[in-house]
Amino acid sequence: MTGVFLLLAAGLAFRAVPPPEPEGGGAGVFTGRVTSVSARGAMIGNLWVSSGELGFRLDRGDSLLVLGARRGRFITPWGIRFRPDPGFFPSLRRSLVNRLRRSVPDTLALGLSSALLMGNRGMVPAGAADSFRRSGTAHLLALSGMHTGMVAGFILLLSRFIFGRRPLGSLFAGAGVVFFVLVTGAGPSTVRAGLMACVAILWSC
Repeated sequence: MTGVFLLLAAGLAFRAVPPPEPEGGGAGVFTGRVTSVSARGAMIGNLWVSSGELGFRLDRGDSLLVLGARRGRFITPWGIRFRPDPGFFPSLRRSLVNRLRRSVPDTLALGLSSALLMGNRGMVPAGAADSFRRSGTAHLLALSGMHTGMVAGFILLLSRFIFGRRPLGSLFAGAGVVFFVLVTGAGPSTVRAGLMACVAILWSC
C-alpha cells in the first residue's frame, strides 16, 4: 500500500512540473526581410509570422516589423508594419499582381494565376495549398526551371514569328527571358533555367 501511495505522489509531482519554455521564447519587436509568403503567414529570416492577412499584403523582399510573442521559431503578432521593396522590378511585379486582382474575380483562380505567373504564393487559399501539399504536388505552385523553360519557349516562338531566324529575334527572346526572371523575383531555380535558356537561344540563332 505504501508503494502505491509513493508511486501516485511521484506521478502527481512529475505532472506538476511545467514543460520547459522553448528556446527563443518571449515578447518583443522582430524585424527582417520577407523570404517566403503563404496564405498562413510570412517568413522573416528563420522566423515564421502567423497571420492570414499577410499573404495578400506582402511579397518576397518587403521589409516587415512585428510586435508580438515568440515561441520557438513562431511569432504570434500583435501589431504589424511593413514597407514594400522600392526597387523597379518588385514595383512592377506588384502592379502586375494588382492587375490580376482586378481582372480575375475568383479567389482560387487568382491565387493559382499569381503563383504560376508571378511566383506569388501568398494569395493561394489555405485550403487549396493544403490539398496540393497532401497530394504531393505543392511544387507545381512554385516557379521553377520548368516554368521558365515554358516561358522561354513561348518567347522564342513569338520572336521567330516576328523576326524570323535573324539574330535580332534571338536577342529579343533572350531579353524577354531575362525580364521574366527579374520580374518573378530571380529565385535560384529560375535564374539557372534562365541562363540555360539564354545560352540555348543564342546557340540556335
